[in-house]
Order: sequence, then C-alpha cells, then structure tokens
Amino acid sequence: MSILHRFGCRTQSEVSYNYFGDSYSVVASREFKKGEQYYGFAEANNPHDVYVMTDMLRWVTAVRTVGQSRLDALRASALAVSLQQVVIQRAGFPAEALQAIRFLMASDKEAAAGISSFSKPVSPDQEAQLALVLADVVRRELEQLGSSLQEDMALLNGGGGSGGGGRKGGLLAAEAAAVAFRLEKKRVLTAVLQGMGA
Repeated sequence: MSILHRFGCRTQSEVSYNYFGDSYSVVASREFKKGEQYYGFAEANNPHDVYVMTDMLRWVTAVRTVGQSRLDALRASALAVSLQQVVIQRAGFPAEALQAIRFLMASDKEAAAGISSFSKPVSPDQEAQLALVLADVVRRELEQLGSSLQEDMALLNGGGGSGGGGRKGGLLAAEAAAVAFRLEKKRVLTAVLQGMGA
C-alpha cells in the first residue's frame, strides 16, 4: 500500500476507504503509545499499488439486474467472498471476481452449468458485456470518492508548496498525505479504465 502502508518495519496495517464518511482508516496490528511516531507517505505512480473495493457486488447489481436465486447461488459457493474485498491492480481485476461476475451475468441456461464453468471467458460477446459492467463499476467507485483526480492534483499543488506550519500547498501535512493517498488510488482505478479502453 502506498500510504500508511506500515507503522515501522515490524507492524502490519490495513488501510481502507470509507466512502460513506469520506475518510480513510488504518488499523495496525499493535497499539501505539501516546507520542509514539508513525508516518504516512504516498509513492507517486507506484506500479504495484492496488485499490481495495469493498462490496463490489453493490455496484454490479446497480449496473445489471441479478436475480435473487443467482445471488443465493453465488453466496453458497466458494466464491461467496470474492466480491467483498476486491484487490484491484492497474492490470485489472482478480480472476475470482471476474468468475463471479461472469456467473451473475450469464443466462439461466449458461448458469445451470455451475459457477466453476465461468473461470475462463465464455464467449467474446459475454466478455464484451463483462468489460462494460466493469467499466461502469469503476466509474461509480471513482464518483464516490468525492473529488476528481484533477481536483486532488490541484489541491496538492495549490498554494505554491510549503505554506509553513507543516503545510503543503495550503494543506496540513496530514491532509496532504490523505489527498496524496486518495490521488494514487484514483490513479489505479483510472489505469484500469485505460487498460480496458474505456
């Protein structure tokens, strides 16, 4: 993870974005004492950065109507969690998420073959439909982030650099770190769209 990705070398942490509260949270594997130092940074254009989309199923069902029986079949399968915490790389989506969405999009006749039948592309037409759904899902996720990529870049660059008092571009250091983190996550999602030709 490119910001707050760890607290020291010995501690694991988990960073997540709460779109309802427009905030980020970090959960570390240990407690910190008052006054103990920790840090945050965002590595610009890190090719290994990822974006974790929580509850991707909500976007899929907003884009495409899915019957309750199909949702129940997904929940009863080994892929039940595949759309809960989806780790998206610049290259795209994990195979398990693609398999789950192919299954949800399939006709009833195709779905009767079982969820395991969707681990590989089924047909060019279905893959084209899958790409449209995924592009819409990514766009919806980007819209929920509260600002555009360009607005975040302007926030970081605005105000002519260090404004004193721990400020960067008119932002407090902590605010600048949060905006830089959000910017990098948007870059991951934007790269996914570009890779899909969307």
